[in-house]
Amino acid sequence: MLIEIVRHTPSWVWLLLAVLLRRGYAMTKPQQVSQSRLALMPGLFALLSLGGVISTFGAQPGALLCWIAGLALSAYETQRHGAPPGAAYRADSRSYNLPGSWVPLLLIALIFTVKYSVGVQLALHPQLRQLEWLVLAVSMAYGALSGVFVGRALRLWHLHRSPAGSISVIG
Repeated sequence: MLIEIVRHTPSWVWLLLAVLLRRGYAMTKPQQVSQSRLALMPGLFALLSLGGVISTFGAQPGALLCWIAGLALSAYETQRHGAPPGAAYRADSRSYNLPGSWVPLLLIALIFTVKYSVGVQLALHPQLRQLEWLVLAVSMAYGALSGVFVGRALRLWHLHRSPAGSISVIG
């Protein structure tokens, strides 16, 4: 049955996974990122997860509230930890020097796995869409996973908003 599921998955899904994994792997290496590019991945994942909730369950108020709650709580908790060691804002180029991290790659893999698994289960058992607890739990999970990306961007954004004495800022 697993082989049939994989075989019936549209090829664009596997292409998307490859692109996302490649981007996640690139983030394991130190890099310099512009402010706009820093916002790109969190924004993309937030929009995709919200679109996933709406396309899967409709614009149910409970599902949307759970998505918002998951995103907000996760973003808040993630950003509370401050910038990673070695991260710095460069005022001269309005960019960030970032250390490499495996976290984005793991998050991408986890988001894909959750989204794919939910999609498969709902395709096999459409009646699951009627289980309110499942709708709310999946919506919160989608929001929370995206919220980690939002929180990671926020904690870097704080670098250039902080007084120069409290955090090492280049430039």
